[in-house]
Amino acid sequence: MRQMKTMTKLVGLACALSFLTAALSFYSVSGLKHIAEAGERMYVMDLVGLDSVQVVARDILRLVRSEKNLILSDSESALAAHSEDINKGRETLKKDMAEVRKHFYTDQGKETLHKLDAAVAEWLKTQDEIIRFGNSLDQASGKKAQALSADAGRRRVAEVGAVADEAVKMKKDAAKQSAEGISASFERIRLIAILATLASVLFGIAMGFLIARDVVRQLGDEPGSIADIALRIAGGDLEVKFDAKRPEIGVFGAMK
Repeated sequence: MRQMKTMTKLVGLACALSFLTAALSFYSVSGLKHIAEAGERMYVMDLVGLDSVQVVARDILRLVRSEKNLILSDSESALAAHSEDINKGRETLKKDMAEVRKHFYTDQGKETLHKLDAAVAEWLKTQDEIIRFGNSLDQASGKKAQALSADAGRRRVAEVGAVADEAVKMKKDAAKQSAEGISASFERIRLIAILATLASVLFGIAMGFLIARDVVRQLGDEPGSIADIALRIAGGDLEVKFDAKRPEIGVFGAMK
């Protein structure tokens, strides 16, 4: 069986080590992929938080509509029906506000959430006053409710809307920054890993080739060939033929 040449062995070993490095780099890139996926989940969470704020804004608009309907009621049954709508709407608002709190976890988010809670609380106080006057068939009481709703009530709703818009903008910006930051980091590190792998493979092949060439140059021929010639000479075979193409250097030259 023909022996594998020394240069082939060393270059093959260098290639094996280089491909091991490539495998480790691939594993690292796979790990970065999981990091990117985690970033995507954060992006989705920010979008859900954005949507939860918009849901609260819609809840308040529905309550304002029920409030108007209560003021314009012309019968006890209508008053009772719209009062029930307001009670249900407030329960829904309470539940949706609790959902909003799950998605504001940064310092800036907590500060915005505090402002939203305060604005909603002030509006609810004002609406309580409107309901107190509006939950009646008395015309004078109804006019007070209408005036309060058109003035203080409208201002409170506008304040809630302004804070809600601020929260929505903050969540949009956070989602965008999160997605862009994770994506940029992943692409940058992946590029570095790929370039490092290619450099490692090329460096390994080059070093293997240079080392193998230096070894063969010092010996003058392949180690296996040198050993075979030496054994034959030691066995008394003085008619050993040397490769004429080989330069007379190193061990090969001394034997020849």
